[in-house]
Amino acid sequence: MWICPRVCVYVSSAKINIIFFLISVLPTVVITKVVSDKGEQVYIDDHLNYLRSISELIENNVEYFLSEKSIRTADWSSDGMIRSETEAIIESTDAKRAYALGAYIRENKQVLDKSVVLTDVFSLDGEVIISSADERVGFREPDDDELEEEYRFSEVRMAEYAKVFENKIIREEGPGYPISSMANFSVPIISMKSGKAIGVLVNHISGEYLDIILSAGTKSILSNFDSIFNTEPSLKIYLINQDKLVVAQTGGFGSAPSEEIINTDPVRKCLEESEGFVGEYQNNLGETVLGSSRCVLNRSLVLVSEINKNEALADLRALMLYFYALTGMIALFSIILSIFFSRRLTGRIGRNLSVIEDIGGGNFGARVRIVGHDVISKVGEGINQTAKDLQALVSQYKGSEEKYRCLSESSPDCIKVLDRDGKLLHLSKGGLLEHGFKTVEETKNWNYLATIEDEFVPKVKEALARALMGKTTSFDIRHKQVEGLVGRANREWCNMTFSPIINGGGEPVKILVVSRDISEQKKMSEREADLLALKSKFIDIISHQMRTPLSVIRWNLEAILEQKIGKLTKGQEDILRILYDSSIKIISRIGDLSTATDIEESRVRLEKEDASIEDLVNSVWAERRALFEVKKIGVNIDYPQTLLPLVKIDLAKIRDVLSKLFDNAVIYAKEGGEVRIKLTQEEGKIRFEMTDNGIGIPKSEQRHIFKRFHRASNAFVMQPDASGLSLYIAKFIIELHGGELGFESEEGKGSTFWFKLPIG
Repeated sequence: MWICPRVCVYVSSAKINIIFFLISVLPTVVITKVVSDKGEQVYIDDHLNYLRSISELIENNVEYFLSEKSIRTADWSSDGMIRSETEAIIESTDAKRAYALGAYIRENKQVLDKSVVLTDVFSLDGEVIISSADERVGFREPDDDELEEEYRFSEVRMAEYAKVFENKIIREEGPGYPISSMANFSVPIISMKSGKAIGVLVNHISGEYLDIILSAGTKSILSNFDSIFNTEPSLKIYLINQDKLVVAQTGGFGSAPSEEIINTDPVRKCLEESEGFVGEYQNNLGETVLGSSRCVLNRSLVLVSEINKNEALADLRALMLYFYALTGMIALFSIILSIFFSRRLTGRIGRNLSVIEDIGGGNFGARVRIVGHDVISKVGEGINQTAKDLQALVSQYKGSEEKYRCLSESSPDCIKVLDRDGKLLHLSKGGLLEHGFKTVEETKNWNYLATIEDEFVPKVKEALARALMGKTTSFDIRHKQVEGLVGRANREWCNMTFSPIINGGGEPVKILVVSRDISEQKKMSEREADLLALKSKFIDIISHQMRTPLSVIRWNLEAILEQKIGKLTKGQEDILRILYDSSIKIISRIGDLSTATDIEESRVRLEKEDASIEDLVNSVWAERRALFEVKKIGVNIDYPQTLLPLVKIDLAKIRDVLSKLFDNAVIYAKEGGEVRIKLTQEEGKIRFEMTDNGIGIPKSEQRHIFKRFHRASNAFVMQPDASGLSLYIAKFIIELHGGELGFESEEGKGSTFWFKLPIG
């Protein structure tokens, strides 16, 4: 066995004891050391994989947050109110108007997004002319270099409409806000007249919301973290800019962010080599930590997740301390037994050592066969208990792996794991369903590339090669829809993301491929494009090919009705009058369709002049008096005792608004009813109000009344063939003037429509 019996006969008792000592103690120490080292490395690898997963998840949250702010900034720059008022302020240098626009941004825009703590509009020479913080109006940066560094000012001034520049996240302090981390998004404001840039809008996004994203993500992840003794290691997550300053971190900064430069390995790896980092290093406090970094290169940011190595390994080391103590007991028992039972128990000790070696080799299911109740048996029981504890530890590791597998299986996406040669190792439940497989065994030797359209295959192979270089790639592909094709996908279009799976040494060892179904989005995009093209073509035909002949018909009918061609009988005149009125309605509706298209494509322009609202109301009323008299509707106009001040308006467009309100009143008011009109001045605005006792608007439909083509359900009885564009156009025109339009209504009792226009 371990020692030949013949040798045992002739070797002295002391030598036998030494041999037994060496056999019992040294292998146990070596095995303990091997198990300790292997266990620690497995534990470290598990934590590093865990940190990598954390970094990837939180990176997605950060990317989504910053992308959302970019879209928000583009949306604000296309706001008609902001564009028109900015141009007017630049032309007039009207400070009061600038403060009013700042209030509009603060009360109508920033309330929708609390992360936007400040919005500035700069003139092209770098002066703040409009701001949500009044004290910043007139502010200039100390020099042009700061404008370029913080806002990329010269690039923004030359940019196209709604082109947003995401600037690096910086530490910032200035009028209107305290020192903090800020993400600045810059976008040009394009003139609605010239189509050229007239200013630069900058949204300042508070870094506190990035702190919240990091902290919330960390809390959610830690809630699912299970370690050996149910403790949670101190996980810290930082967001670092290209100046190597922390701009966001879990828990926030407290009173003010630190100015300390973070020059750790993960930061240098990303900023200097454009590569992520996973491993062990010294953090800025001199602590040994395990960490992972993600290089958000398009935003010049580094996301670092780290935990203290000693805390991470505390549970394992506690277990190994127990194992060392148990090993010492085994050695002690072995020495005692070797002294008293050297010859008789050599075989049993050898078997014990054999089991220990099996355990050291990773066979944690190996057990000592217990014979009797002596010391050797107890040692065997100790070995078995140690093996059991180690087996439980390994099971926990496997449970962690199973947890990640469950996450994969619960996803509806198709998730593949490939080896370095591109061979399929694992296919998720969502992938089995997508490709029509019932079991994983059916995917053996399956060529998944054969299911992809040939034009996309080279791109897929390139993405696989990039993943082996540690790079992530994402793009859309189309699957073949061929009958009888093995593994034919039931999703026509997918977005595929290829990511490396990194080992503890930072090397890609496998490839993770995630495919997400985007077939419906593709179909919807195609349908929307077709519908938009069809709509534009249809409106173009109506606007440009039908308006001219209809106008000719109208002019000829006018000439006939004025009896310039010859006298008409009463019957002829009535018929021609009906034709004339119908042509007017058709031309008006064509005009409304054309205006609605201009609104959608931002082509509406105002030609303002000073005008009297009272005179304009009288003029429109005079044009429509006969219509009200036909239905015997009384009209009562309440003018103020003193003349109202002039308003600066586009006369034709406000006339059109009044005409639409008068027309609606005469159409939907009851015969023999009454319409009351009131003009007043309030808080720097002129208010027009029209009340009828008509059919009213059902309460459930009132929130839709200003939408394109919407008509109340009870309106069809009074006017079956209206377009549903009048109130949509009226609201847009009033708001384009910086005013507001609203209404109150009760079904069966009537409606009050009103609008306000700013004076001057």
